[in-house]
Amino acid sequence: MFKVGQKVVCIKETPSGSVKDGEIYTVGWVGNCKYTGEVGIRLIETTPANGKLNFSYWRFREVDESWVEELLCKLMSEVEADELVSA
Repeated sequence: MFKVGQKVVCIKETPSGSVKDGEIYTVGWVGNCKYTGEVGIRLIETTPANGKLNFSYWRFREVDESWVEELLCKLMSEVEADELVSA
């Protein structure tokens, strides 16, 4: 399940276009909808002034950022190797 502050990507756009496929959002709240009992989330980027715009959790998936750290580590090791060769 999602956590507040987590980045999520939309995989099922809303009919109104409030959230769009492929766009990344930040979770601002997670809870149960009092009308349906379904788990819902609020997004920081789309929350109106009254803070009541909820979306079904199944419209989103977790953003996997683990590859970024792996890539940065690889780049850092390549830079260090180049520095050793040129020294």
